[in-house]
Amino acid sequence: MFVFRQFEKTSRPKKHHFQSLFDYAKFAWLGNLQSRMFNYTDILVLGFFVSSTLVGVYAVAWNIAHFLILFASAISTSLFPEMSSHSTEENPGSVANLVEDALSYTGLFLIPGLIGGAIIGERILGIYGSEFTQGSTVLIILVFANLIMSYQNQILNTLNAVDRPDLSFRANALFVVANVLFNVILIYSYGWLGAAVATTLSVALSLIIAYYYLQTIVDFTVPFLEIGRQWIAAILMGFVVYSGLWIEESYRLLSHNFATVIILISIGAMVYFVALFALSSLFRDTLLRNIPFDISLYSR
Repeated sequence: MFVFRQFEKTSRPKKHHFQSLFDYAKFAWLGNLQSRMFNYTDILVLGFFVSSTLVGVYAVAWNIAHFLILFASAISTSLFPEMSSHSTEENPGSVANLVEDALSYTGLFLIPGLIGGAIIGERILGIYGSEFTQGSTVLIILVFANLIMSYQNQILNTLNAVDRPDLSFRANALFVVANVLFNVILIYSYGWLGAAVATTLSVALSLIIAYYYLQTIVDFTVPFLEIGRQWIAAILMGFVVYSGLWIEESYRLLSHNFATVIILISIGAMVYFVALFALSSLFRDTLLRNIPFDISLYSR
């Protein structure tokens, strides 16, 4: 058990404090390696099997997909100290509530990003040049991989926060080994689509084992209803975005790809958040608590 305890500012760290830090660090280092491998393994292995042009297209698709995970990463970073504090105080109920809150908001941007990417992914990649549009299918798979990765990060973050980096280490080790093996096998067999699938499969395996470990420590419930509401709002958004894209392609109102993408993303974001505001009381309450002004209609 790796325990971090607060001590007074006037106190000097004792030997057991340094030992605790060492015990934690000897397992936690693999998390950074796992993050690096998630970002670069598929691209590095691709270089041995496909042309540099396809590697470049894949890298652009990856950067677009990975941008959507920033919000989920911010959630992990902000909740870690509070989870750790509650764990040290032996308050598992509060830790469970924080895990559920984290999972509730992890897919807030990635779920609509997946739906939107499936509809206008080719248009988004077309901003970089016509040769990049061939990566639209890869983009969809990579956004899905990042969605799974975001949930996995929340679970691993909780394992670390409750002082079980040894279990997090095992889940990360599984990802590292599976990621290398799947990438070599699937890229050799299916090319760059295999790279995207390999990343998705390896992070999914890591998520499953991490979830199993955390369930043995923290009694939490996955907020399927809240996640389902995000999917419903994203699907409603998808209908609107698809309709807008159909109108543009049928009547050529703008005839400008970049402007079309910006307008469709803006409209889609508005529809998604309005729909989620109407569907989810959790999202609605969170939003109303954090906006700098009062909306009397909902605050009563």
